[in-house]
Amino acid sequence: MEKDASRPKIFITILLFVSFHLIFFSYHLSSSLPLWLSSRTKYFCEDTVTASKMIHLEDAIEVLDKRDQSRRAYYMIDSSRQGVVYGRQACAVESLAKNNPDADVYLLVLYPPRDLRVQTNEQLDMVKRRYPNIQMLSVKMEKLIEGSILEEWYARGELNKSSYPVEHTSDLIRVLVVQRYGGTYLDLDFIVLRSLADLSENFVSYQMSSDVNNAMFGFSKNHLITRMILQRARDKYEPWAFATIGPLSLIHALEIYCGCNVTEMVKNDTCNDLRVYPSGYFYPVAYTVWWVLFENSTSERLASFNESYAIHFSNFMSKNEIVRVGSDQVYSVLAKQHCPRAYWSSYDVF
Repeated sequence: MEKDASRPKIFITILLFVSFHLIFFSYHLSSSLPLWLSSRTKYFCEDTVTASKMIHLEDAIEVLDKRDQSRRAYYMIDSSRQGVVYGRQACAVESLAKNNPDADVYLLVLYPPRDLRVQTNEQLDMVKRRYPNIQMLSVKMEKLIEGSILEEWYARGELNKSSYPVEHTSDLIRVLVVQRYGGTYLDLDFIVLRSLADLSENFVSYQMSSDVNNAMFGFSKNHLITRMILQRARDKYEPWAFATIGPLSLIHALEIYCGCNVTEMVKNDTCNDLRVYPSGYFYPVAYTVWWVLFENSTSERLASFNESYAIHFSNFMSKNEIVRVGSDQVYSVLAKQHCPRAYWSSYDVF
């Protein structure tokens, strides 16, 4: 009898549990689905389903050797070899192309792969079809490094000794490309907020008060600073050091070029033909407090970016932080404005 009496209680408990989750799901769906659908229709109604299953990548050297030198060039790099460019990375590419329509935006993908699957790169495919100034190119290290001062160094397999092969390869590619062709490099964890056209051709930026970073820089073709970075990689490469080809080599070259240490550069924002921009230009939020960019936005926080050209989101530390599409998080609000196609094609989580 006791066993039979307990059955209604169990049934009622199960019924309440199921009802609660149905109500929760219905509410979530009713509140987020119309927003997502209306926005997706707004940005993608003109798109047609691509007939190809692959995004074919032309050879970087062949394209860049023939590029129009009168147009500004911006470079981003995917050195993972995974063949997948995720939503936030697609956002970085879109924000750069959207805010700089008269410049060439090159996404350099380390070979292999030569092709990217559309099915796993929906955001990137949506972005690429909207902005004609974006080109995705396949870059082979052997071809890029041929004829440079690192050719013998690379042939000896020095880069294969790296404890950080993805990072060191990316650091090397960005310097080799800018040294060979000139232009501006940006990491794939930026959102660009405005045109970069009025920036100096040759520039670096503080990440904090006196901390120069190589996540974004620009130099003319064959500039002495990029040449010194490559020379230091050849002569003093430390495969176990994370920043050996990155910030450490950049700071070393800057101190020789400017004749002072980087902390003294704060007093004067110029050095020969070089501009040293303050951290607020590209790093308005310090990487030590990166999480504020994933909190709900305020008018004061958004206003603090009014003078910024871009915002760095420190993907190394923030990559596991969730951004909800349609939310009031700082990242969400900025992405909605500056990379709408990548943002609204990300479904629920960006």
